[in-house]
This record gives sequence, structure tokens and C-alpha cells, in this order.
Amino acid sequence: MIAGWVQGDPAGHRWILEYADPQSWTALFSSTRWGFVALDGQTPIGFADVELDQATRTAYFTYYVAPNWRGQGYSRPLLDAISGYLREQTDADKLQGSVEPQNVASSRALVAAGFNPIATDIDGLTSYVLKLDR
Repeated sequence: MIAGWVQGDPAGHRWILEYADPQSWTALFSSTRWGFVALDGQTPIGFADVELDQATRTAYFTYYVAPNWRGQGYSRPLLDAISGYLREQTDADKLQGSVEPQNVASSRALVAAGFNPIATDIDGLTSYVLKLDR
């Protein structure tokens, strides 16, 4: 399913190609790296990959909403679920991710979820951070 989403999505394919083979992705899961599947009822609509850097207590994430479900408000609940999990299950104090500047919808979803833009990285992506206040 994930492979089909990624392969058929030119916009996502560029950055999410490593997730096209879920077996190789899930092999990376550990006590500090998790994969989440986003559901609408019983229907998978996206996923997230979250990795905690224990030294900095920063969790880095990638999230993806499948093309057929974009623009319907799924990013915000997915981001809220990730931050809620981290608050409850880890000692992370920040959640950080990056977005292409032209991905306005994702940037808006991050800001709506409480993230703040902090920098532009070497790939030209805008990094956003959320402090995980408890």
C-alpha cells in the first residue's frame, strides 16, 4: 500500500522514496524509532516515521498523507497524535521536521499544530519545531 502511494506520487516520491519498500523501513524500527499508520476509521490514509535523538531529546519526524486524502485536514490530527505519543511515552522535549517551501498546506498544518519555523536547511527545506511542554 505505502509503495503504491509513493510510486504514484511525483511530489512525495522525491523525498519519501526510502519508504517505498516498507520491509526495509520497518527493519529500522527500534526503541527510539517508530512508524505510525494514519487511519480514517479502518482506512489507511498516511504514515509517519519518528526517531528520537536521546542525546538532544529531540524527535525528528517525516509524515505523509496519501494523495487521495490530501487537503481534507488529516495532517493536523496526525501531528497531534505524534506529539501526544511523545509526551506520554518518551522524555523528548522537542519535535522537529522539515517541509519544502512550496508545500504550503504542510507548512500551514505544522503552524496550526503549534510548530514554529526555525531555519532553512542545506536542501532548502524549512525546519519546524514544536516544544513538547508537559
